[in-house]
This record gives sequence, structure tokens and C-alpha cells, in this order.
Amino acid sequence: MRALVTGVAGFIGSNVARRVLAHGWEVVGIDALLHEEGIEFSARNLDELQALGEQRFVFYKRDVSEFEEMQRIFELHKPEIVFHQAALPRVQYSIKEPFKTHASNDVGTHNLLFLSKEHGARRFVFASSSSVYGDSQRLPLREGEEQQPISPYAAHKLVGEIYCGVFHACYGLETIALRYFNVYGPEQNPCGAYAQAIPKFAKLILEGKQPTIYGDGEQTRDFTYIDDVVEANMLAATTQNAECFGKAFNIGSGKNYSVNEIFRRIARFYNSDIEPIYAEPVQEPRHTQADITRARELLGWTPKVTLDEGLPLTLEYFRKIFQPNQGAR
Repeated sequence: MRALVTGVAGFIGSNVARRVLAHGWEVVGIDALLHEEGIEFSARNLDELQALGEQRFVFYKRDVSEFEEMQRIFELHKPEIVFHQAALPRVQYSIKEPFKTHASNDVGTHNLLFLSKEHGARRFVFASSSSVYGDSQRLPLREGEEQQPISPYAAHKLVGEIYCGVFHACYGLETIALRYFNVYGPEQNPCGAYAQAIPKFAKLILEGKQPTIYGDGEQTRDFTYIDDVVEANMLAATTQNAECFGKAFNIGSGKNYSVNEIFRRIARFYNSDIEPIYAEPVQEPRHTQADITRARELLGWTPKVTLDEGLPLTLEYFRKIFQPNQGAR
């Protein structure tokens, strides 16, 4: 079996690729390597994949928005499964750079769907986002409810989902969209202005710096451990349940926690008395929490790693990165 993984040098993409290689498949990896901040994390991911895959892993530094480049890769390798993880991510970056993010996120997704159809790929697994729900006040969030994006990034992901549904309905491509909630875990990039809260808080606290929390910190998020997200991708790639095709699935823990609570847990783990800086709120949903009934009933997926289990594993990893001589707790 040959799989194509876009965004393969990133946090989720590299973990998906590792699992696919461990499954005995070949992997064609694509990543534009656009983010210089934390590039050492991307380089480490690629080195590990090359070592793990040996002759079963090939990498292309390409942008998925470049149709001719993507076409050459499809013609050469003819992947059977596509895991489309690549995106210019983050809500706030998309608000600042809507044109750049559109080219990568919308054009890139359409390119890959079209080429999957043209070159005989059987399955297309699309990395969507809980941001498609916008600032819904009805929790938990359910797939059948109306989506109201409040950022370009969220709109890109919703457009991608719609295209997945269209390519299944019109061409029979087996598409599945996975709406990730806030994914975290070891090896996540903590660098840059748009880094996710958990790795960024960890890095700054370990460096003795005050993290910034936008708003009052009482906004809540559904934090989902990386291993559970990878398992969802594998189930999406291998399910024989035709009811899954053309649909979107929430991939979350089903529980939510405030940003303040996450900060307190991280500070407590590192025995730090650092306090956060509070800044003006940004454009983002106030609360998220996944209803995972559809994923459980159709995909057979349930999250296995709780925040109490996953957060210490993640924080110990960052201690080893930023304070390597401190030892384990």
C-alpha cells in the first residue's frame, strides 16, 4: 500500500506518517517547509521518517498549491491513500494573511482531490478543524449543526469539507474529513507567534518568561492527544463502512478546559510561580467541545488518552528539550 502524506514534516503529518510506515506501507511525503520558526522540529521529523522508512519513504519539498508539481508526483507514485494534512495553519495567521492561506488551503485541497480522482487514489482523508463551527453557543458541537466560520482559516476548512463531499458524490472518491479539535502532544512545535497554547506555554515557562493569554482566559478548548488523532486517521484510511464516505467527523476528547486551567496545570507541573500576561482578546470561538458520537458509531473511534495522562507526557518531553539536565519528575 502506498500513501501520500502532505504536511509530512509537521506535528500531525509526521505522526501519521510514522504510524503508516510502522503499518508496513510506503509513504510519499510532501511539505513546503514554509515556517522558519521551529524549523529544527520539521528537520528532526524528516530525519526520523527517513530512518524509519528507509527505502519506503520519499520526500518532496513542494507546495500543494502548485498543480504541475503535484501532478508529477501523482503520475510517478500513484498513491492509493491520501492523508491531506498540509495547511497554512492557525486562525490568527489567516486573518492577517487571507490571500496566502487561501492559495495553500483551498487551491491545494482542490488540486489534491482532483489528482486523486484522476490517478486512481482510493481514499482521501482530509484534515479539517473544529473552527468550522465558529462561535457556536450550543455545546457539545455536533457535525449535523450549521457551521458559521469566523475566520478565513475556518472557511478554508469548510470549503475543503464541501469539496470532499462533492468529489465523493460526483466521482466516487472515498473521502473522509476529520474535524480536529485542539491537538497536543510531544514534539509539537512551540515556536513562533502562532504556536498552540500547550507547547508555547511550556516553552516560555521553562525559559522563565511570562506567556500571554488573550482575553480573560476563561475560553475553553477540547484538547485531544496526538495518538488519538493518529488512530482516527488510520481508521479513516482503512474503514470498510461506506456510510463514512463523504462525511465529516469530530475528533476530540469530548471534554473542555479553560486556557487558565491549562496554564495553571503547566505551571504546577514545572513548579513555577510565573503568572501570565493578559492581553486584548482576538477573533476566536469562545468555547469548543466535541460530540464524538458519529466517530464512535461509524468509524469505531474513541479517544483513549485523557488530559491527565497526555499532558504530563507532553510536558516531560519539553522539559527534556529546554532543560535537558533537569531530569524526570
